[in-house]
Amino acid sequence: MTIFRCVLLSLALISGAVVAKNQNFVGWLIYPTQAGSPSIELPTERGPWRLLRPDGTLLAEMAQPRLKLGYTFNFGECRIGGVIRHDLVAMVRHVNTREWSKEVVTAWIADPKAGRFISLSGRGIECRNEGYGI
Repeated sequence: MTIFRCVLLSLALISGAVVAKNQNFVGWLIYPTQAGSPSIELPTERGPWRLLRPDGTLLAEMAQPRLKLGYTFNFGECRIGGVIRHDLVAMVRHVNTREWSKEVVTAWIADPKAGRFISLSGRGIECRNEGYGI
């Protein structure tokens, strides 16, 4: 009976590792209030960035840019002109004392109609500091 339990435990551990291996680092819907929204995913912390159709097929893929020293990537939690946008990734420097950071160098908008990521200046963009208040 003990051998049987050990075999079952081993199988459970192996299958759990296989499931965890197939999970992405991060992923989100770019239009969360719409049914059938395209999404962005990163399979690992280092990318690449993938723009996916609602059925999960690939629309566009982009190598993750190199981060500037002191900056981080903000995934889908930024405002342009006061409107929260989930269709972008921004390179931003956060300050622990502020919930919204305006030090955005560059942002990339996922454009499902064009089937690509579009680079734009960080001017006028502010991003939520997910570590604020922690």
